[in-house]
Amino acid sequence: MKKLLLMVMTMVFLSAFCAFADETDPRTPSIDQEVTAAALAELQFDRDYVAYYPGAYAGDFSQFYVDFHTLSRKLRTQGGFYASDAAAVAELTRKRTALTQVVADPQSTLLYIWGEHMPNEAVALSDEGWDVSYDNKTFRPSLAPYLAADQSTVKGNIIVLSGGAFTHRCNQVEGYPVAEYFRSQGYNAFVLQYRVQPYAELDASLDLQRAIRYIRYYGNQLGIGKSDKVAAVGFSAGGMAIMRQISDAYGVTTPDSYYPDYVCDAVDKVNSNLDVAMPIYGVSVPEGPDMNFNGKYIPPIFTVLGQRDEFFATEAAPALQFLLSLNTEVSFWLAPDAGHGFGMATGVQNYVDGYTVACENWGDMAVSFLDTRLGYRAKSVSKDAVAHPN
Repeated sequence: MKKLLLMVMTMVFLSAFCAFADETDPRTPSIDQEVTAAALAELQFDRDYVAYYPGAYAGDFSQFYVDFHTLSRKLRTQGGFYASDAAAVAELTRKRTALTQVVADPQSTLLYIWGEHMPNEAVALSDEGWDVSYDNKTFRPSLAPYLAADQSTVKGNIIVLSGGAFTHRCNQVEGYPVAEYFRSQGYNAFVLQYRVQPYAELDASLDLQRAIRYIRYYGNQLGIGKSDKVAAVGFSAGGMAIMRQISDAYGVTTPDSYYPDYVCDAVDKVNSNLDVAMPIYGVSVPEGPDMNFNGKYIPPIFTVLGQRDEFFATEAAPALQFLLSLNTEVSFWLAPDAGHGFGMATGVQNYVDGYTVACENWGDMAVSFLDTRLGYRAKSVSKDAVAHPN
């Protein structure tokens, strides 16, 4: 049935492209209704069946996601598509149809973290904002698992939050490849598909809190090793969501503290303190009376800040001073040649190419920090093993 639907949708898209193939004059400034209709149909289909399910497809998924991400952001900035965008929409359709679906039900590859209800503002339930949203209105927060082969020797679990200014999720550089890296280092990794606009920024942190609790509550049932050990790595907005989770959605706090209409369940009773927090170029000085760290448990923190980051002077440097004032262990690296948004520094062809060798080192540093804080390595070495001049 899904294959038939895929074929029908593809035929609709291609027939729409034929209708405006000659209307690709880049000088046309007005929104083209036919191109926009075809693009919206493609993007909606991708959100429902493809883009958030990397485990359900074989092929060049990263390149498909680059085009999906690019057009989704263009929709938000333009409010629609120009005739000159027709080729890009057709290319997205081509890359999607080139993928091979290897799982009958893509949704079965994700772990949906909320029950029938989830806490959110009433505005998110309206029809406003969804026409240019990164998600469809039916979106439900979930975890895309990247599980180590041997759960008996796994070291712990890492929740990955890509950045995106709380309007989108840059999973192509800060999500999927990051999860693959931490899995290669002996950890389970889970890419959190958290809520973005039109939801409130707080909801992303509540999604993280719920994801921590979900892993700990269902760990044994799902065969997840070391489900008691949970850390999080987040980039830009994802890092900010981690910091807010620590300050506002920590320990035994529950979502009904912010949304009184929400009815808590057994999962909400699980402790949600992180074992290690890794906000990567995503630390900001907290604002607002509800976001403070006084008297709260603060996990060990590892962070990386790029000295060429456009936000370094105004946000990153002051935030680093703030981190160092907290009552916890803080390890940081100021990468001298790094800008903003470098992810795992592995690069994604046709999307970002401005990576440097220095940026590639932070992953190993993060794993070392994790291993020592989770008890797999000693934090220090004996000075007797080092030769010192008299």
